[in-house]
Amino acid sequence: RFILNEQAVISVAGFYILNEDKNMNMQEIRVLAKDMGIKTARMSKVNLIQSIQLAEGNFNCFASALNGECDQLQCKWRDDCFKAAKKQANDRLN
Repeated sequence: RFILNEQAVISVAGFYILNEDKNMNMQEIRVLAKDMGIKTARMSKVNLIQSIQLAEGNFNCFASALNGECDQLQCKWRDDCFKAAKKQANDRLN
């Protein structure tokens, strides 16, 4: 059921693991969320990823890294998180 570009997600024994070498696009995030039972209608990328984090039993902290600081070193969303946090901070300033 997963049709993803550049293998953003790898299926292993029924579990989906993010390929950390590639950030997922919105369509890929929606597919992952839907497969986890999350309703994705009208959700932003930030809200979708935070919902996925909660469904996985993790903190829903995506895009909240202040000053590029985060203690969640193994987070699969880490690189994209820093970019999103920076964008949100810039958007608040404008």
